[in-house]
Amino acid sequence: TTMLLETGFNMGAVSEIFQEAREASNMKVNLQKSIAISIREVQEQNIDFQILPVNGTVRILGFIFTRTGIQSAEIFWPAKLEEIKRKAESLNAKQYTMQGRILLLNSLILSKAAFCMEVCPMRDKDLKTLEKIYYKFLWGGKNRSTVDRKICQLPKSLGGLGAKNIELWAKCKGIM
Repeated sequence: TTMLLETGFNMGAVSEIFQEAREASNMKVNLQKSIAISIREVQEQNIDFQILPVNGTVRILGFIFTRTGIQSAEIFWPAKLEEIKRKAESLNAKQYTMQGRILLLNSLILSKAAFCMEVCPMRDKDLKTLEKIYYKFLWGGKNRSTVDRKICQLPKSLGGLGAKNIELWAKCKGIM
C-alpha cells in the first residue's frame, strides 16, 4: 500500500482507518510493506508503517510528485499526449476495420487518458489535442475525414460509428 500525504494528516487516524478497513472487509494489509510518502513535513507519530519524505520528486503509477504536490498539467499533459500519439501512430501501421479502430481507441487510447485525467485534470487545449489524435487514428492517419464527426458519433443503430465526442466524454467523467 502506498499513500501520498500532505500537511495536516493525522497518522494515528490513518492507522485507525486501515484497522477498520481490515476488520470490515477482512482484507489483509501488510503494514511492514506499506509506505506513506510525505509530500510535506510530517511529525513523527506512533504508527504501524514507514514514512518516506520527498526530498525531490517521486514517481508513482507514472505520475511525478514533488514537495508541492503533483506535477502541473502544463508539464504533464504535453508529454503524456505525445506518448498517446506515438501509441496511436504505431497502431496505425496495421489495417483495421472502422469498428476495430473504435475498439482500439476506446480501450487503448482513451483509457490511458481517462486514468491520467483522474489525477491531473486536462486543460482545454490538451483536450483538443487528444481529440485530434483520436480522429486522426480513426481515419487511418489522415487529418481530415470524409464524414462529419457528428455523424461518426451517432450510435451504430442510427448509421454512425459510435465514436466518442471527446469533450462530452471528459465532462461526463467529471474530470475537466
